[in-house]
Amino acid sequence: MKQTIRQPGLWPAGRKILSAVMILAVMLGGAPIAASIHSDAASGSVTIDDSGYVEDRTALFYYAKFATGGFHFTKGSVSNDTPDAGIGGTMKSRSIYASISGMDPRTQYYVSICEYASDGERTQGVVAKLETGAVQTFVYMSVVDGIVYTDGKPLECSSSGRSFSEDVSSVRYELSVCTGAGGDGRVARSDVRDPSCFSSICTVRIRSVGLEDGVANLGKSYGYTTSGKSQAAYAGRALSYPAGDYLCIFFLTNIASGDAEVVVDGGYRLPASEIKSGANVTSGYYYAAIPASDLEAAGFDIGGDHRATVGKGGEVFAEYPAGGGESGDGLITAAAAVAAIIALIAVLAIYRIFRKV
Repeated sequence: MKQTIRQPGLWPAGRKILSAVMILAVMLGGAPIAASIHSDAASGSVTIDDSGYVEDRTALFYYAKFATGGFHFTKGSVSNDTPDAGIGGTMKSRSIYASISGMDPRTQYYVSICEYASDGERTQGVVAKLETGAVQTFVYMSVVDGIVYTDGKPLECSSSGRSFSEDVSSVRYELSVCTGAGGDGRVARSDVRDPSCFSSICTVRIRSVGLEDGVANLGKSYGYTTSGKSQAAYAGRALSYPAGDYLCIFFLTNIASGDAEVVVDGGYRLPASEIKSGANVTSGYYYAAIPASDLEAAGFDIGGDHRATVGKGGEVFAEYPAGGGESGDGLITAAAAVAAIIALIAVLAIYRIFRKV
C-alpha cells in the first residue's frame, strides 16, 4: 500500500501562508526580470550617450572613470587605475571621446570621427573598428596622433585627409557609429561644436551635511575621495563641509575657471572662488558646493529641482538638465515603477488568501 507522508505543521492556514509567501517571492522575483526586459527594449537602438572634446587628459580620465563609467577598471580595482597606469596611460590631452551603448553583440560596428572646418569642408577623418561582442563601449582619440582607443587598447583604424587641426576654436567634430568599414551604414551620430569651450554638467543636487554627509557621499560618485596609497586614483580628497544644506554641482569644461560663468536657476551667478577642482586634476574637472543659505539670501527657492548652465561671455555651452527638461531627482525609474506595480499585485493576492484563512 502506498503511504502518504504528511508534513507536520502544514495545517490548512499554514499552507495558505506558505502559498502567500511563494506568491510574493515569485512575483517580486519577476520585478528585475521585467525591468531587464524594459532595459533590453530601451537599448534596442545604438546611441552615442555622451561625446565631447577635453583639453586636459587628467580631466578626461576622471570624468570618464567616475562621471560616465566610461571604462572598466584595468586591474579590477579603482585604486589601481591612475592617470599614469593602465587606461590612463593611453589618454592624451586634446582628446575627443564618445560613450556608445545599445550595440548588438552579433554585429560588427565602426566609429567614424571626422573634423569639419568653419566653412563646412571636411578636413580629416578616422574610421576605427570597434571590438566585437560588446553592447557598450567608451572610445577616445587625441587629435595629436589620431589613434583611437577603448579600454586602453588601440583599435584598428584607417585615416584620410590632412592632420587634425591644432586650433580647435573653429572646427566641428562629427562622431558616427556605423556598420560599414568605410563609415557607411550609420546607426548613430553626435556632433561636438565649439570644442574649445566644450562643457558638460554631471549633476546639480541639494545635499545635506549632518548625520549623513550627503556632500561627501555625492562627491564619491564623482571621484572625490581618497585614503592611503590610493590617493592618485581619485580626482581629489573627500569633500568636507560644515553642517548645513548645499547645492552641489559637478561639471567638466574646457573654459578656464577664471572665465567660466556658472549660473543657477537663471540668476544666481557662482563666484569664481566657488569653482574648485581636485588636487589630482590639472584643470577642467570642477565642482562647487553652494550653501543653500546663500541662495535663499539672494532670493532663490532651494526647494524642488534646480537648473544650471556653464558658459562664457554670455554664451551657454552646457545646461542641466540637458534640453531644459525635468531633472532626474524627482522621477521614478521604469524599473522601480515595474517593481512597485508587481509588489502591489502581490500584496493584493496575499490579502485575498488571508481573508479566507
